[in-house]
Amino acid sequence: MRIGIFTDTYDPDINGVVRSINSLKQALVNNDHEVFIITNHPHIYKIEFKDRVLRLPGIRLNSLYGYVASSPIQKRAYEYVRRLSLDIIHVNTDFGIGYFGRYCGRKLNIPVVFTYHTEFESYTNYINPLKIKLVDTIGKFIVSKASKKLCKTCDAVIAPSKKTRNMLKKYGVTRRIFVVPTGLEIDTFYRHSIDYARNQDLRKSLGVRNEELLILYIGRVAPEKSIEILVDGFKKINQSVLPSKLLIVGDGPSYQSLRNSIDASLLDSVLFAGKIAMSEVPRYYSASDVFVSPSVTETQGLTFIEALACGLPLFAREDSALKDVVIENETGFYFKNSDDLARKLEYYASLSDVEKSKIFSKIFEKSREYDLDHFYTSIMDVYQLVK
Repeated sequence: MRIGIFTDTYDPDINGVVRSINSLKQALVNNDHEVFIITNHPHIYKIEFKDRVLRLPGIRLNSLYGYVASSPIQKRAYEYVRRLSLDIIHVNTDFGIGYFGRYCGRKLNIPVVFTYHTEFESYTNYINPLKIKLVDTIGKFIVSKASKKLCKTCDAVIAPSKKTRNMLKKYGVTRRIFVVPTGLEIDTFYRHSIDYARNQDLRKSLGVRNEELLILYIGRVAPEKSIEILVDGFKKINQSVLPSKLLIVGDGPSYQSLRNSIDASLLDSVLFAGKIAMSEVPRYYSASDVFVSPSVTETQGLTFIEALACGLPLFAREDSALKDVVIENETGFYFKNSDDLARKLEYYASLSDVEKSKIFSKIFEKSREYDLDHFYTSIMDVYQLVK
């Protein structure tokens, strides 16, 4: 098949949607499909087509993570897309390029599949800094109506988790929804395929001693991720019982304010790596000992799956999107608040090597459920149904 993936965010952006798209592209290419990425770049007029990536004009939004916004009306780009002779259009975002993909599908009579990646109702704080309840209610109402309309204009909808499917049904979406968790090229993340010496070099460069537990967060640094719970929980760890450091990897609107909020006593033990290249992400997982994220706004929790693939025990707050990934006392532990997080981390550290080995076995077993072969089979089932 010739498949066009339409997205408002792509390399060099680093986020969950881009990681998911790269996994989708790799799975399709591995099985001899022709894949074209239709995205944008920060040029007012220029269209660029290189290495099967078609980049359309857009404007960089420095106030919104530096993302690029594009018009859904793309007359010149339409001719490029028409000449691609696509069999499937797979839309992955909800903005200008996503609307353009739907338009191309309708005009060219090409089936359109839409993956709903983002739980937008958890982001209404960006338009409601004063936390006014009425504004929040109106924001969530608009999200539900817009989501329903976006799904209506497609032939099939993919949800990365049951949580997302249930949310879309609550919005009144009537299109058939397929639950397809994003897959990973597992061997890229597998701890034993990554150079041990490089891992040790990374720990040393960060000032982490061998006997210290390195607690990792990777993701966007933003209010909806609730990273302050993680920092507060780390502060409550008894360092004489559990010598440890916290490493925060990623960038976002709260990055500077979070750094500024760290107590002076923690400046040497709460480490910030900032934004890193995607190629370096597996190394940071593998150099760490556990993965923690307090976020309850995930549609799937791709970073949890990446951490699993690297053999890391997971620590999370209860969220229906994670219930198939984080299994208590098997692949990780749930915590309710910062006090509970500190207790759970200390409990995990106190386990015997035999008990930890059992957890590692479960983690390895679970991670195999998210390999690219499983992902590809599920995606093709959807494509074949809409063809």
